[in-house]
Amino acid sequence: MRDIISSRFIGFLCVLMALLTFGCGDKKADTSITGDRIADLSVSDYDTLLSSKSAGFEEGVNTSAGPVAFQLSEMLGKITSRSGKAVDEPYIAINIRAISIPNLAVGDKELASMVVDHIRNQKGRDVLDTRYGAAKSIRFSCEKKPFPHLSAGTNCIVNSGTTFDDIKKIEGTFTFKLPVRVKVISFNAIKDKEKEVTEAGCKVKLVSTRENMVRLQYEGSFTNLIGVNAFDASGGKLPNSGYGGGSFGNKADYTYQFEGKVDTLKIILASDFIERKHPFTIEK
Repeated sequence: MRDIISSRFIGFLCVLMALLTFGCGDKKADTSITGDRIADLSVSDYDTLLSSKSAGFEEGVNTSAGPVAFQLSEMLGKITSRSGKAVDEPYIAINIRAISIPNLAVGDKELASMVVDHIRNQKGRDVLDTRYGAAKSIRFSCEKKPFPHLSAGTNCIVNSGTTFDDIKKIEGTFTFKLPVRVKVISFNAIKDKEKEVTEAGCKVKLVSTRENMVRLQYEGSFTNLIGVNAFDASGGKLPNSGYGGGSFGNKADYTYQFEGKVDTLKIILASDFIERKHPFTIEK
């Protein structure tokens, strides 16, 4: 209960700071608002945050679409096919920056997506190669420089023979998948072994711990899980160095490994998700 009250208070502060720091569209984010912060934000809280304008990129071919900005990075020539082989296919890399929004970088869940509808060349022809799909899942990370923001990247394959200079315009839609009614389950790594707690339609059981490794079992709405965070005895957050496991129907079993001895765990779940779409056009 204390975690939920705390997260709601953090959410209120995040929205308040957003009004102060982003309100005019030309100010940079306050360092207290970061994507790895857990906050119980409402739909209206998210809409307030998303009304802010991204500070964007300082150079190169770029554009902003409200809270998210895009930059054409470079044209590359090899991709890895689904069979695992390197194939000669030209593709353009796209860098993405979004304003700092709590909950969007608290774990490994991909909480955004991007669909590219058209990539037009100088003659207006569509050179997007759709064989590999135009929809891209986006996973954010937190960055502090040149200002606090969410960062990601993706790429789009174009028709053979297309060069960077050929590209005139890229059109698409960026979608945020925003967790609402966020719940936090806390476990002590030693005292709470075999303990089960249900939140957001998902029952979570701490099966075992061993120094830097933790095994968790889930039953119910496993897709509502957005992150598993571990902390050492001093309260410092431990980097996640990997995880493995699988799901079976409505049950899942995963083992997580962290860079340090685990003292406490926080499992972050969302009761629901809402989507907010932002059409964009990147034009040279």
